[in-house]
Amino acid sequence: MTEIAATAIETYLESQAEKRLQLEQAIASADEGTFVSSKEMADWIASWGSENELPEPEPDIFSKPSRRA
Repeated sequence: MTEIAATAIETYLESQAEKRLQLEQAIASADEGTFVSSKEMADWIASWGSENELPEPEPDIFSKPSRRA
């Protein structure tokens, strides 16, 4: 039973670490002023599961970088 709990905890911690990494990457992109427009995201999501599924959109909005400390 302890092995199952240990595996569950390990899996949970790994998934949390992955989420944190993704958030840190998103924050870094936002700090650089790089974004994907809502239209591009909506088009991409709408294509999921279709015969013509679109690739993940590339950033198409570039603004002045943030001055975060």
